[in-house]
Amino acid sequence: MHRTPSNCPIGPRVFVADPVDASDVIDVKVRVLGSRRRSRAGVSCMLVKTPQLGSAVYRSVGDNGRSHRRRDRTCGGKPIFLAVYCQRRRSSRSGTASAIAVWAAFFAVFLALFAAIFVVFRAVGHRSAATDASSSQRDSEAGIQVTGPSMAPALWGPHAELTCPACQVRWKVHWQPEQRPEKPFICWNCGDPVPIGEASELPGDRVQIRGLDDRLLRQADLVAIENDNPISDSESPEWIVKRIAAVPGQTISHQNGWLFADDKPLSAVDSYGEMLSIAVHDDSFRKSNQSWWQPRETGHGIQQTDSGFAFQAIDGPTPWLDYHHLAVHDAMRPDVVRDDVPGNATEVRALVPVDSLSVTFTAEAAEATEIEVAFQIGGKTATIRRELPPGQSLQRLDFRDAVAKNPADSLAVPISIRLLRGEATVSNLVVWRPLRYRIDPRFAAKATWPIHLGDGEYYLLGDNVPLSIDSRDWGPIPSRRIVGRIYAVGYDGK
Repeated sequence: MHRTPSNCPIGPRVFVADPVDASDVIDVKVRVLGSRRRSRAGVSCMLVKTPQLGSAVYRSVGDNGRSHRRRDRTCGGKPIFLAVYCQRRRSSRSGTASAIAVWAAFFAVFLALFAAIFVVFRAVGHRSAATDASSSQRDSEAGIQVTGPSMAPALWGPHAELTCPACQVRWKVHWQPEQRPEKPFICWNCGDPVPIGEASELPGDRVQIRGLDDRLLRQADLVAIENDNPISDSESPEWIVKRIAAVPGQTISHQNGWLFADDKPLSAVDSYGEMLSIAVHDDSFRKSNQSWWQPRETGHGIQQTDSGFAFQAIDGPTPWLDYHHLAVHDAMRPDVVRDDVPGNATEVRALVPVDSLSVTFTAEAAEATEIEVAFQIGGKTATIRRELPPGQSLQRLDFRDAVAKNPADSLAVPISIRLLRGEATVSNLVVWRPLRYRIDPRFAAKATWPIHLGDGEYYLLGDNVPLSIDSRDWGPIPSRRIVGRIYAVGYDGK
């Protein structure tokens, strides 16, 4: 490095790469180095261009990081040293081409290094996102609070618990204090209005985000993903909880609004592979002891009890016990079972008929006997038989396990039950619908179907199907956006 000649317009206290005449200098880049004692190699600098070579005024960078013009040779009381990279005029075209090639190669290497650094920092950021969030949202010991309704009923955000005065059933509803409804809720179980004045307001569930390990992500896993479109730091969380509905290699399609993965109905399942369900009606909570289950024939074989029904099959099967579904949101008229979500008490939308049902009950028999359940859903009729052991047992019979059959005495009701032989008591009858994933045909029309999930692509959905914003809106989610698995506080993760 040499001092510039006295006639250089840049100034005598500036060092240049080569001692050249000022008339040969056609481009100058300036870098602030700091005090005399600091070497250029250890300083992070900003490159700027001089506004014009013929002027003694040049651009420098102050201690506060702001760019400004100065005539003096100090900044903040410290001497400034400038490394000036000069380029001479080249008379030959080959020289110009060579210089361009050198700069192009330098620029390409710089971009490659920048891209590599960006990828590394982004990967590290994803792994540490669970611990880098604001302290107001994260508590390493108590966990993380769920703030929205999209994962109910698996995980609840702020909610309230209501008790119906008529049937005494108690359930949770999505609840935002600033959006407190003025009208009573309608009980999903009996159809009576439920005042909200005595509602118990509760905060969202608390969970933990644990970083990804060597285990493969699989269907049913609850995961946290980065929120790449937050509204503000206070109004929108930096992470979003969803369930993995499909994994790389699977194909997503839809039919009549229902979603399918590899041509199989796409339903929410837990980590044990059990399908999640939503209660349709619970006969354990009766309004004025009136049941929605009624014997098809009265006088023999079936007797109503306080909590269920007593069956007695003496000379053949008992009459059918039929479930009569009533539309609680439509003046209690007889109706097919629809995809109502009891927790979305303030939601207004068109309800859709379901395509599957199940029924659970407690059976008690003195000796081994057999029960039969008939399902009639969407124009399809199927039956299933189950041996009841002596003593008390919890039973669950599902339309998916039933065999297509049309009994001669079938009736257009969703579910019917009869005892084939012996005696038994059936109590705590609950009708369930599977938590099936749907897509609004209006949204489906905007996508290209089927959707094939490539390497590292996941289809994420929320359990609260009507309210959740998920892959039905975003499309497949790349694995780089998944920051960890979700566990309930205190759960051991096994």
